[in-house]
Amino acid sequence: EEAAQAGIIPLLKRVIEASSPLKQFALPILCDLASAGKSCRSLLWQHDILNLYLRLLSDQYFQVTALESIYLWLQDETARVEDHLTQGNNISSLVSCFVSAKTNSFENLLDPFLKITRLSGHLAVAISKPEFFERLLDRVRHANKAVVRLNLLRILRVVCDANPNRAALVERFGVLQAVERLSQKDAAVLVRELAREIIPSLNGVSPISNTVSTTPRAPPPPDRRRVRRTASETSFSSLGLSTNSNGSTRPTALAPRHPSSRPRVALRSKLTPRQTSPAPT
Repeated sequence: EEAAQAGIIPLLKRVIEASSPLKQFALPILCDLASAGKSCRSLLWQHDILNLYLRLLSDQYFQVTALESIYLWLQDETARVEDHLTQGNNISSLVSCFVSAKTNSFENLLDPFLKITRLSGHLAVAISKPEFFERLLDRVRHANKAVVRLNLLRILRVVCDANPNRAALVERFGVLQAVERLSQKDAAVLVRELAREIIPSLNGVSPISNTVSTTPRAPPPPDRRRVRRTASETSFSSLGLSTNSNGSTRPTALAPRHPSSRPRVALRSKLTPRQTSPAPT
């Protein structure tokens, strides 16, 4: 931030736009400023650095760094950056970067693209262009690396879920058929599992709302008040009392007791005759 306050931003911009040999050193410094503090980003707005990042998306050597800087800036100032990216040809710059990227750069672009679409639903809808879907589905079918297919499926799910015309997009570009093929024939287990998770949402079905819980419900807890009342009634009945509906007690007839089945044992007196002492003489 101190360097930005000292005026380094216009100097770095001049070096980059002049295609100087120092560009490879100036550009990483300028891109790192996107994650600086609020005062530094204010200076970046003044010098139109966000548009410079967008122009760098067409440079195969710096497009990954530029896209990561755009994501970091979007993360800190989501509403303002989102509004700027959806204006004019800025969305076309993002889509062109995705469509025209070379193999190595394309693989590295997927992670910041996924983060951007997750962070901003408006941008996820805005990039839903025919050329975007064509490139995405082509790489889904022919990418050699499983991690690439995984990231492409994640981007596809985010873009389709954010789009209000999801059913039309799925039908127009044959998205469902491509995902079903991956769910059945892909060599990677994680790719097959993710494809199976995506299929219900592509069909317009929410797996959460259509899943019926088969877990048995727990029985209701016992009524403690009723248990206490029964205990009190039991004690009353043992005393020959009962309770009325209004809570008062009344005597009840007790059942006759049955004679004990144990034989009675006659009590014998164990007292010895009283001894008398001789009269005094």
